[in-house]
Amino acid sequence: MANLLEVALPDIADYKDVPVVEINVAVGDDVMIDTPLLSIESEKATMEVPSPAAGRVKQLKTGVGSLVSQGTILMILETGSVPVETPPKENAVEPARATRQDKAV
Repeated sequence: MANLLEVALPDIADYKDVPVVEINVAVGDDVMIDTPLLSIESEKATMEVPSPAAGRVKQLKTGVGSLVSQGTILMILETGSVPVETPPKENAVEPARATRQDKAV
């Protein structure tokens, strides 16, 4: 069952009305946890805002040039509709499969 999650701008210290300079996703895109959703730019740095959950972008609530502050709703994610992929383990070895040739006669 899919759930809707409002993605809000996390704590960015005392900054208020920070401009959105880039949006990295579009409606319909599937995202994983920590996928960079958008970038904001303060007087001192550009910061990427990561996805708090895996899901599908259902609706964008902000755009490039919008001014955002902590708690501003950035987008709506539909969670539970996207299968969570497990990254392959490095140097993983597939278990050997027994064949007729492997069995002692």
